[in-house]
Amino acid sequence: MVLYLLLLFGIAQYADRQKLLGKSIVANPYVYALSLCVYVSTWTFYGSIGRAASTGLEFLPIYLGPVLAMTVGWIIIRKMIRVSKEHRLTSISDFISFRYGRSYAVGAVVAVFSLIMVTPYVALQLIAISTSLEILSGTHVFFGFAVESKLVVAALLGAFAIIFGARHLDPMERHEGLIAVVAFESLVKIFAFLLVGIYVAYGVFGSYGNIMEKMIDPLSKSPAYETLIDVEPTLWFSLTLISFFAILFLPRQFHVMVVENSQEKHLKKAMWLFPLYLLLINLFVPAIAWGGLLLNTPGLKDAFIITIPYSRGQDALSLFVFIGGTSAATAMILVESVAVGTMLLNDLEMPYILSRAKAGSNLASTLLNTRRLNILLVVLLGYLYSRAVAYQTLADIGVVSFLAASNWPQLP
Repeated sequence: MVLYLLLLFGIAQYADRQKLLGKSIVANPYVYALSLCVYVSTWTFYGSIGRAASTGLEFLPIYLGPVLAMTVGWIIIRKMIRVSKEHRLTSISDFISFRYGRSYAVGAVVAVFSLIMVTPYVALQLIAISTSLEILSGTHVFFGFAVESKLVVAALLGAFAIIFGARHLDPMERHEGLIAVVAFESLVKIFAFLLVGIYVAYGVFGSYGNIMEKMIDPLSKSPAYETLIDVEPTLWFSLTLISFFAILFLPRQFHVMVVENSQEKHLKKAMWLFPLYLLLINLFVPAIAWGGLLLNTPGLKDAFIITIPYSRGQDALSLFVFIGGTSAATAMILVESVAVGTMLLNDLEMPYILSRAKAGSNLASTLLNTRRLNILLVVLLGYLYSRAVAYQTLADIGVVSFLAASNWPQLP
């Protein structure tokens, strides 16, 4: 994991150097579309499989909402980009407070509630990665010390987020190194997911169709196939609507979609690339979930993606899956902590810091260090939440954040 994080650091350094040379590798539509795929966190990588194994196709509405937002509601996104660039808005709290006459109170409230909103989602990432790490290592011992794996993961990702998101102050809050890393991780996680999906469907069962046939077979002792393809219209509509607003108002999505957008025309390419990405990464979710049930795979259903190949001696594939899951978690925590940390600084702490600043003081250093502490706070609260709550399926934890994000349009 440490070596992988060092690789990401090298990618970020290269992207930043290219920016200084006037040869940006980020200012192109493909990188922009891949950066939007930060939406695909460990909730997708692990949680969708757990949900599919428990409730069947109920995981799909979480991706129907974003597809509709990009294909039908792209005019809304374009308007958000135009307004934000024209008025130099750098966060979702700026955007919402601007709607109410740049109200400081509204901006502060949005910043605080964003911190509360993302805490369960950060916890989800830590739980998923630490669980996978323990499956592969079978121990809680790291570097000779017996420590909790979630604590190790939180410390590494917190330090990493500070390095990427708080190296310097940028008035427009654009981070090319960060976006280059997110785009790279989007490729890693989809390749890992497709590879294990192909292995389960065709390497273990011979074909995707064989999995469906075995699920129907009453002798398989698996949940009835019919119950896994049931569709509850009210539930599907609700989840689709929630995810539609979430793709617009989650802090990390607003940051990559609006703040980091270098050219408005890139949205046209993302309109079909992002939905295609969501289609591909969900293609093998039923195969892995239901394959895990048929194989009576031990452990958590959320972890089927890694326990299936690991239990069958596919160590190299299991390691690649772990790296894919780490990519999903790292990208989410990096962007979310940077976005929320920026909101807390600009909309909550900045007025106090400016009022207390003394002549000759190093204001830039104070602001930068405050942002670093904010980033650590986001990760720390996620860690504490992961310790405080009893285990839930990863998808259920993610719904908490999505529900909160979908309520932003209802602000008075």
